[in-house]
Amino acid sequence: MNSTDFLHASFRSRACRMAERGFTLVSAIFLLVVLAALGAAIVTVSTTQHTASALDVLGAQAYQAARAGTEWGLYQYRSNPAAYCNNAATPDTRTFALPAGTALSGFSVTVTCTYTPFGGATIPAQPTDSITYDTATNVATVTTEAPHGLGPGYRIVMSGAGPAGFNGSYLVDSILSPTTFTYFPAVSPGGDATVQGIFTASAASLDRRQIIAVACNQPAGSGCPNASARMDYVERQVQVEF
Repeated sequence: MNSTDFLHASFRSRACRMAERGFTLVSAIFLLVVLAALGAAIVTVSTTQHTASALDVLGAQAYQAARAGTEWGLYQYRSNPAAYCNNAATPDTRTFALPAGTALSGFSVTVTCTYTPFGGATIPAQPTDSITYDTATNVATVTTEAPHGLGPGYRIVMSGAGPAGFNGSYLVDSILSPTTFTYFPAVSPGGDATVQGIFTASAASLDRRQIIAVACNQPAGSGCPNASARMDYVERQVQVEF
């Protein structure tokens, strides 16, 4: 091999080594990019799962907070029905934060109670033709001469009947015919009526109230819901009717 051939071989060998080093560098960069993308994907999935888990916990707490709101509303009505949820024109709305130091302390609840009167007619006083009593079922069956005009859910006030166990305010249990209905006396009269009574009736028992409690972890100035809350905003709603 002369000097010229030697130089050519040397150049070719150096070029091959440089090409190999270039390929190795490209491969290393490619692997780094793939590993970086894989790591970013793992971090994203982990973050998403953690966020979803945290939101699930907040959602469960918000639901319990909303339930607490409905129970609060029911208590307000049961304890003072004359002062709470009795205005058909204006719903009764209250917003409050749940007590500090509890699992629900980060939530506020807006409780709205809406009153809808039935508006049924009051039935004037009517005499009874007969009142029988079934001691086995505690059912009093009333028969009238004229159609009584009652319906399910009506409340009667019976007076003047004897025995006195027939008298009082009762919900109508069933309508057997236009002139016959039943109810459950609070005190057993012991037998059929020996003295006929007089009853009045109204449909006031068909009035309806609806309580909606909305709980959230980021209340607005007027309470929950909050349309301009952050991404981690959680809201739950519970509704009851009676």
